[in-house]
Amino acid sequence: MARLHHEDNEVLMPVSTTFATIISRSTIQAIGGIIVARLVTEWKVSAAVGSLYSILYIYEWFTWTNKAKGKRFKSQYVDYAGSELRQIVGMKSDTFSHQVNRELTSTFDRLSDYVLQSKLNYKDEILNLDKKIQRLEDTSKKAESFRNKADMFDKELTSFIKEFLQK
Repeated sequence: MARLHHEDNEVLMPVSTTFATIISRSTIQAIGGIIVARLVTEWKVSAAVGSLYSILYIYEWFTWTNKAKGKRFKSQYVDYAGSELRQIVGMKSDTFSHQVNRELTSTFDRLSDYVLQSKLNYKDEILNLDKKIQRLEDTSKKAESFRNKADMFDKELTSFIKEFLQK
């Protein structure tokens, strides 16, 4: 049996319940059976089929109570609510999946930009530190050279003092 959409259920539900109380599927089949039996067999068979139909109709009429109607309505409502919930869950999970994907993509882009910027900053800092190290090495070489010259001058001065001033 094909499933009906929500809008169809709202319109067809009261009509189908009312129609079901008056004429059911088995009732229509029984009428068809009576007509066929009437055409094919004699009146006794038709009477038997008619009696069977009447008993079946009365049984359905007594069993199609408000409780049975309520049970049928609840069953249809559960089917409808279940299908609606499945649709909502499907849509929400798709939406959530897309949102998570967007968030992850934006976070990845931000982190990539941050890493790239940090890399450039570190390269600049390394170049600056290399320049400072080079200047310090040059200064250290010059200082060593001056110290050597100072040591040489000190030796010459000491030797000059010993040779000329202490005599």
